[in-house]
Amino acid sequence: MKKTRKKEKGKTMNQFSSNKFASFVIYNAGFAATYLRFLPNIKKNYDYGVMIFLLTFNLITVSSYRVQDILGLARARLYTIAIGCSICLIMSLLILPHWSGEDLHNSTAYKLDCLAKSIEGM
Repeated sequence: MKKTRKKEKGKTMNQFSSNKFASFVIYNAGFAATYLRFLPNIKKNYDYGVMIFLLTFNLITVSSYRVQDILGLARARLYTIAIGCSICLIMSLLILPHWSGEDLHNSTAYKLDCLAKSIEGM
């Protein structure tokens, strides 16, 4: 009986220390990414990417709290994202392609004309 208590206590201590380490790493990663946004070079070039990283990081951190199978959760999320992208592409390309409308066509044609004129000028 005493041996099982020691094993249980050791397991609990190891689990506690690994949770403490994971909390420390998560806190520092979030802290670094948050304050990295304030650097002028990062803010100018990568602000949107850092913001998306922070949102995704926080979503995964909060939702995966107390989940044992992290890889299974990541796989399920990847499948969900793939299904959502597939539905979006099918809807916009096959079912309702006119949603993009004439404005998108005119805008793209105008930009390509400007690009052609700038290349001709060179």
